Amino acid sequence: MVKSEFRQYACEEENVDSRAVENFVNGLNSTGLEYHSFILFRNNHMIAKGCWKPYDGQEVHNIHSSSKSFTSTAIGMLYDQGRIRLDSRVTEYFPGRCWPLATEEVKSLTVRHLLTMSMGQNFEGVQEEWNSWTDAAMGQPIVRKPGTGFFYSSMCSHILSEIFTEITGESVLEFLRRELFSPMGFGDNYWFAGPGNTVAGGGGLHISIDDFAKLGLLYLNHGVYKGRRYLSEEWVNMATSLQIETAPAYPSSRTENSQGYGFQFWRCTHNGFRASGMWAQMCLVLPDQNMVLAVHSSGTGSEATLQQVWKHLLQGVKGYDLEPDREKTEKLNRFLESQTIPSADGGRESRLEKEVPEHYVFSRNPYGFRELELCFRPDRIRVTIVHEWGTYQASCGRGEFLPDPESNLGELTHLERDLHMPSEPEGYIRPKIFSRAVWTDESQLLISQRMLNAAAQIGWLFRFDGSCVQVLHQSRNVYGSFKDVMLTAPYQIRSDI
Repeated sequence: MVKSEFRQYACEEENVDSRAVENFVNGLNSTGLEYHSFILFRNNHMIAKGCWKPYDGQEVHNIHSSSKSFTSTAIGMLYDQGRIRLDSRVTEYFPGRCWPLATEEVKSLTVRHLLTMSMGQNFEGVQEEWNSWTDAAMGQPIVRKPGTGFFYSSMCSHILSEIFTEITGESVLEFLRRELFSPMGFGDNYWFAGPGNTVAGGGGLHISIDDFAKLGLLYLNHGVYKGRRYLSEEWVNMATSLQIETAPAYPSSRTENSQGYGFQFWRCTHNGFRASGMWAQMCLVLPDQNMVLAVHSSGTGSEATLQQVWKHLLQGVKGYDLEPDREKTEKLNRFLESQTIPSADGGRESRLEKEVPEHYVFSRNPYGFRELELCFRPDRIRVTIVHEWGTYQASCGRGEFLPDPESNLGELTHLERDLHMPSEPEGYIRPKIFSRAVWTDESQLLISQRMLNAAAQIGWLFRFDGSCVQVLHQSRNVYGSFKDVMLTAPYQIRSDI
């Protein structure tokens, strides 16, 4: 059974059919997306937890824009203390800042406008050239009256983070660790910062799936967790209720994103609400069913996940007592233990391994790649890429993901490098890395990596055609400078075989 700090209850003890959870997981698998872990609660009791190997459900994971809901929670705690007002102007919190390009409309922006993503701008703005994201946003034009239209922008969340620091003298993370995370029993965590080392209020928080679920349990119980109040009911009600319509910003096919927005929480169908992050990081709260579902993923959005919730999980929630069924419980646990991320089709070996050279030199290229080395061993294939930044390598299990603790190959394309964030924020934990090598056919070798703290899918494809090797970067869920880069290096088939 997958480890958790929470006691495991049988689904039927909380009047949920075990088969519905199995159908839900099968439904997730049918989407073709990659899921990493989930945890499900009914009546404040954990009834299921699963992970897709090599993910183990224990490690911290980037929850991306779900971080916004934690930023909102920190603002809510200040609101409850009377230290911030929703209709205060943003400019009040930055008396020493000069924004010469700011219009009167910009100067009229309030905390409420930030919480509801209704600044009146069409500006996302996460760019390296800005020394301050707040300064960048406050200098942008207003295209609609603040408060009248929704435009999703992490700048709103980041300005809230800066306001928080201006009021308290500490970061959102420092405050939450002391006032929320520690008393609620959170484990390891860290949060990436933007320019000026201010916590990036719109993304970058890394927490475990168990701790992610605690956010949902806190809001499900109107601001109380294990008998202690952290947020007022007033704040919880405001944050999770409809504050602004979102439907005009999305096509009709985006049903769930069209249900409205609260204070950095999305509304859902079935009277639910959620913290939602890129690549389907999600903490869903369903008050009518008294349920919380948290998901770490590498998908393409929350819509597909939520459709499986409605189709399968809700069908298993019963309004009457279910008989305990030990056999069904054990069957579900075995099923959850058996999950793995989708495997690449192909084999462990190829005849070309004995024919191609191990060392290659790339011609001069604009991407900074210099050399490649492939080392074929019985149980692993080792890949080394020499780049102008340094030397990057991976030691990959043949046909299966194996631990690769010394690998740094992912750093070539990993999210944190591309966003120009600090490589090691305070409390940073080096991720566990797993690597796999698969011959997708006799002439193509696919190298895959997974870092257990990330949604990134690192991939490099090597094609051997008898005269050269082609190297194609195939990573997903990264913002990399090397997207779709293809390199070639000549070689000759060895004649001494």
